Amino acid sequence: MKSLHIFFLFAAFALAAVSCEKEPEITTEEPTDQFGTFEIEFDNRAGNANLQLGTAEFIYTNANGDDLKVNELKYYISAIELVQADGTVHQDEMSTDGSKGFYLIDEADIETSLVKLENVPEAKYEELRFTVGVDGTQVEEGAQTGALDVTNNMFWNWNAGWIFVRFEGASTSSTEVDQEVTYHIGGYQDSAENPMLADNLMTVSIPLGYEVQVADGRNPHAHLYIDILKLFAGPNMIDFSENSIRHSPVSCQELAENFPGAFSLDHIHE
Repeated sequence: MKSLHIFFLFAAFALAAVSCEKEPEITTEEPTDQFGTFEIEFDNRAGNANLQLGTAEFIYTNANGDDLKVNELKYYISAIELVQADGTVHQDEMSTDGSKGFYLIDEADIETSLVKLENVPEAKYEELRFTVGVDGTQVEEGAQTGALDVTNNMFWNWNAGWIFVRFEGASTSSTEVDQEVTYHIGGYQDSAENPMLADNLMTVSIPLGYEVQVADGRNPHAHLYIDILKLFAGPNMIDFSENSIRHSPVSCQELAENFPGAFSLDHIHE
C-alpha cells in the first residue's frame, strides 16, 4: 500500500513538471516572395517566310499585288505587361531616362529580337500586352539613353517624338527615285494647331492561350511572329504606287492602324 502511494505521488509530480514547461512557439511568418523571368522573341517574317533584308530581287508581294524587297526594319516595344486571370498586372520596369523598359527591335541585329523581363512575380499569366512606340512623356524627360538614344536615328523632334516603326525598301510599283518605299511611322499626340501631328501609339494584346506559370527556375519563352506584309494589308490597304514615301505622323495613320494586326503568338517554351 505504501509503494502504491509513492507511485501516485511520483506521477503527480511528473505531471506538474510537464505542465510547467513553456508552450512551443508557433510561427506565422509569410513565405518569401519568388520571382522568375519571361522571355519574348520577336521573329520578323513576310507571310510564312523569314524576313530577308537587302535582297537583289523583289521577293515579296503585298495584298495589293505590289512586289517588294525590304532593306530595313526597326520598331520600338515598350510598356510590356503580363496579365493574370483575375486582372492583376505586372508591368516591366520603365525608367525616365530610357535605359529600362524600352526595346528597339532591329531586324539587322539578331540580338535585339529577344526581350528578357526580369523580376517577374511568381504567378500564372494568360495575356501579354505592350505598346508599339514611345509615349510622349519620354520627350518631356529630355535626353535619353539606351534604346531611346538619338544616335539610333529613330528620333524626329520634340514635337513628333520617336519614329515608332522604320520601314525602308523598294517596289517596282513605286514612282519614286530608285523605286523607293519608305514609311517612318510615329507621332504621340494630336494637335489642332499642327495638322501634321497624330497620335499613332499602338497597343497590342496577345492571349497566351492558357495560364503560363512563372516561378523561380521556371521561365517561359513566348515566340511571337510579326508578319511585315500585314503592315500594308488591313484594315487599310496600302498601294505603293499612290504614296510610297511617308515621313509625317498624320500621313502614317493608316499604317499605324494596320501594324497591331501583324503580331501573333506562334508558341511558348516552358
